[in-house]
Amino acid sequence: MTPIRKAIALLASVNWRIVAAALCGIGALHILATLAAPSLAIATAFDRLEPVLQTNKMVVLPEVAPGSQPLPFMSPSLRYAMCRFDTTAHPVDVVADLRDAGASLTIYSPRGETIYASVAALEVPRQRIRLLPPDERFLGLTPEARGVPSKNSPTASLPATTGIAIVAVPERGPAYRGATERLLESARCTEVVELR
Repeated sequence: MTPIRKAIALLASVNWRIVAAALCGIGALHILATLAAPSLAIATAFDRLEPVLQTNKMVVLPEVAPGSQPLPFMSPSLRYAMCRFDTTAHPVDVVADLRDAGASLTIYSPRGETIYASVAALEVPRQRIRLLPPDERFLGLTPEARGVPSKNSPTASLPATTGIAIVAVPERGPAYRGATERLLESARCTEVVELR
């Protein structure tokens, strides 16, 4: 028997249904493992930032440099201020000045899902977000509900228990470093003990 006939006889003896089923099973297992990987991660971004960030306090991070970034893939062209918030005791106000083009405010859940995102806007440069516990507690009347005009910028209310608020401002070089620092330092993340 020639080598070609041996190869054909071997291929004819293979059960192709079992081979196809095995390939489909391997493909399904690969897809499931890929989708489950974020849930099985040992240390999430929220866990990594816990020792760096105080609860309900905005922290201005140093400039991004190799080996000194708290999270991977942070852009060196941006400066960051971050807050790890917890609304279990009181609502939390997050305030950020987004007047510079390219500035942004993003709020993430502990699992990394984006709860809220806003970019620089000339109409409303100062963004104020009130993070409320999602348990429908009555937290008092806002000034607007009592007919008193609010001196603050417009507020958006979001239900969230814990997460991370990130303010990002473009790094425009040494000449603008002071202005960039002032924008980051003006960002606030504070508990609202009582609504006035």
